[in-house]
Amino acid sequence: MLGLVGGIHVTPGPFSIYRKSVFDTIGKFRKAHNTEDMEIAYRMQTNHFIIEQCHDAFVYTVAPRSVKKLYKQRLRWIYGFIQNTIDYRRVLFRPRYGNFAIFTLPSGILAVIAVLYLFAVSAYELVHFAVQGIVRLQTVGFHLPPVHLNWFFWNTQSLIFISIIMYGLFFLLIILGKRMAGRPFRASFDVFCFLGVFGVVAPFWFMRAAWKTVTAQGTSWR
Repeated sequence: MLGLVGGIHVTPGPFSIYRKSVFDTIGKFRKAHNTEDMEIAYRMQTNHFIIEQCHDAFVYTVAPRSVKKLYKQRLRWIYGFIQNTIDYRRVLFRPRYGNFAIFTLPSGILAVIAVLYLFAVSAYELVHFAVQGIVRLQTVGFHLPPVHLNWFFWNTQSLIFISIIMYGLFFLLIILGKRMAGRPFRASFDVFCFLGVFGVVAPFWFMRAAWKTVTAQGTSWR
C-alpha cells in the first residue's frame, strides 16, 4: 500500500531488485544498525529514487522457528526503524521528500508511541486490578462480581477504544493486502493468532527497542 503513494521505507532482503545506477549514485549498502535493507530505502527516498512494489509476486523466505528467534528478529527491525529514522530525522515533514517524509515516517513513529503507551497503560491496569482483587479477597473473601448486561455499564475508558481501533486497522490492512495481491481473504486460525497472540508479544520487543535506543545499545543479527 505504501508503494501506491511512493512511501516505501524498506526494500526487503528476500527479493529486491535494484538498478545499478542506484549504487553508482548513492553508494553501496551500509551496516545501518543491522537493517541494511531499510537504510538503503531511506537513502533512495531522500535522493528521489522511485521504489516500486510488485503486488502479485510470490516470494519465499525463512521465517523464525521459535518465539525467541521471532523476538530477536522483530527487536532488530523495530530498533533499526527507530535508529534509521533518527539518522534521517532531517527529512521529517519536509514536502520535498514526498509521502515518505510526510506520511510513512510520522505514522511509524506514531505507531511505536501508541504501542508503548498501550503497553504501559495495560500493565498499570493489570497491576491495579490484581491489587484490588487481593484487597477484596482479604476483606470480604471470594465472590464473583455482578454481571451487568446493560449498555450503561459499558467500559468507556480510552484504552478500550484505542485497542478496538488498532485491532480494526490491523484487520483492515490484512484484508486490503490480500485484495491487492489478488487473493481472497479467508478468516483462518493464523489471522486470529496474529491479532491475538502477536498483539500480546509484540509490545515486549517494542519496549526493548526503545530501551536500547535510550541506553545507546545495539542489537545482534540473530
